[in-house]
Amino acid sequence: MDETPQSTIEGRLAFYHPTSTGRGAAVRFELHPARRGHDGYMFAEIAAQKTLASRSTAGIKGATFDWDAKIGMKLGITDVCALLAVLEGKTASAGGEKGLFHQSTSASTVIGFRRVDAPSEGFCLEVSRKEKQAGATDPVRLRVVLSEAEGIGLRQVLAASIFHLCFYAVPAIRD
Repeated sequence: MDETPQSTIEGRLAFYHPTSTGRGAAVRFELHPARRGHDGYMFAEIAAQKTLASRSTAGIKGATFDWDAKIGMKLGITDVCALLAVLEGKTASAGGEKGLFHQSTSASTVIGFRRVDAPSEGFCLEVSRKEKQAGATDPVRLRVVLSEAEGIGLRQVLAASIFHLCFYAVPAIRD
């Protein structure tokens, strides 16, 4: 019998960066804590901007993002620590020059995360995904630049997630 409680940690951290040209992107992070027999992970999704923001007599309509065509990434503790090393200024780029490489049966994904200074200071997340199936097109590449303030928020969330990626509560045995 699995004694692991099935409680979850609800919520997600998201950053939306639409542009006036429609080439923006959004990224969101969601914690999936460890449970008996399973390591925890942080799930990240990045999506391209789908529509532009608009104004009309009816009001302002925000830009939308193509979450149906998103790129999903399952980040384990090593990946999370690599992102934290960049956010804390300990290394220039997560995974070195080539980034973090993830391979599945259907695709390969390269995750680049580095500090940037121009046009403004912050952190650049670039994701490239290449499908393995026959006839696959060029890799999909998405990029979002997070501000210093957003980097602080991301650092706090990733640092707080470390414990939950490794450890879980076991229910007390009652006599």
